[in-house]
Amino acid sequence: MIDDVRHPILQAVNSILKFPTIEDLLCEGRTVSLTQFRETVGDRFVLPNRRLCASHVRGLAASISKHGEVVVPILIERTQDNKYIIVDGLHRLAALDLIKETSPSEAISARVKLRKQK
Repeated sequence: MIDDVRHPILQAVNSILKFPTIEDLLCEGRTVSLTQFRETVGDRFVLPNRRLCASHVRGLAASISKHGEVVVPILIERTQDNKYIIVDGLHRLAALDLIKETSPSEAISARVKLRKQK
């Protein structure tokens, strides 16, 4: 999307062709790239205060590296103060971070999905 448009015709086209943001796509129930999500929401992506099992994280990291992707999306929830917290997938996220630390050049595909409000 072009943000700084001065010509009236381009302004009209820009207002009609507003491309959905990552957050718009999440609200529609779609899964989005974890990397794009993290870049978009920045520090509004908060981690829950839960303990992690190191051996489980290492096992997941090995499996994820072998397959090159995380099959099950990381499930998040939007809080009332417009932050996002992980509901399911904290160990998967930790495994992805471990892979990034140990093999920075390895490209792993991971997705995020917003949990529907009850």
